Amino acid sequence: MQQIFVYGTLKRGFCNESYLKNTTFIDRAITVDKYPMILKYQAFPHLINVKGKGHHIKGEVYDIDDEVLLSLDLLEGYPEHYDRNYIDVKLANGVIKKVMVYFCNDCRDYKKYEMISEFKNWLDED
Repeated sequence: MQQIFVYGTLKRGFCNESYLKNTTFIDRAITVDKYPMILKYQAFPHLINVKGKGHHIKGEVYDIDDEVLLSLDLLEGYPEHYDRNYIDVKLANGVIKKVMVYFCNDCRDYKKYEMISEFKNWLDED
């Protein structure tokens, strides 16, 4: 088992949450370091591996097994579109964990987009 931090469509209430249906939700979390997260397209965010830029990113942490990891790799286009790395996140209960996260590989032009700290369901916004 390993733990993964999700920040986009894999979160509860979003279109890809079913990929995590047989996993254990650990807690809500926020990144210890700042990272750029952009919406190149309204439907899903891209997290960029540039530590210290952008915002502390809000998301969720799950325990996953190798089978779930494989399905997530397929969804995220790993390793071509997204890469996996480990970062520190702070759980809602204050505990800091090192967890896996997907970073966008092909977002070199991220600076031309607005950076966000949390991916929200745009259908629910005012």
